[in-house]
Amino acid sequence: ASACDRLLSPKRDLVTIPPAQPGTTPETVTEYSAALEWFTTERPVLVACINYAAATGYDSHAMHLAWAMMSFFDRRSHWQDWLVIQHTALTCARRVNSLVGQGNAHRSLGRGYIYLGRPTEAQPHLNAALAKYSEASDDAGQAYTHLNLAILMGQQERRKDALHHADEALTLFRGRQHRIGEA
Repeated sequence: ASACDRLLSPKRDLVTIPPAQPGTTPETVTEYSAALEWFTTERPVLVACINYAAATGYDSHAMHLAWAMMSFFDRRSHWQDWLVIQHTALTCARRVNSLVGQGNAHRSLGRGYIYLGRPTEAQPHLNAALAKYSEASDDAGQAYTHLNLAILMGQQERRKDALHHADEALTLFRGRQHRIGEA
């Protein structure tokens, strides 16, 4: 899933995952279209794997797999699956006390609610993401969350607030020399 995600979004910030266990052979996918096809075929199994991992104490695995599926869900507009797995990821991140994991899940939930036109549900998740990323000193996470807040504020025609969040994101990206985010 991570390899396919890299093909869909090569510039996306990575989440560190453990190496494959001895005796396992990850599938090799090398093209964008093959990555989309793989995710399309495996989607029900991957969602079930996230739920199973969360139910059996493999919280980090569930969080990482949920993160790896985001680009695919974005490309295919699977917003309901997006919300379900991110709620699961948030539960798992809380159990393992991962601030960045909680930030990622909250930000993803905020984005999902934005896409579904549910701003009153998006805002608290984006605010929570900012708080978790701040607590973890994750400037990139904060910057991306500010961008999501800028989008939300823009949709609500709160242009001054949108500009403020866009400026905050730019400042954070520049401070980190995060050229992609800055662009």
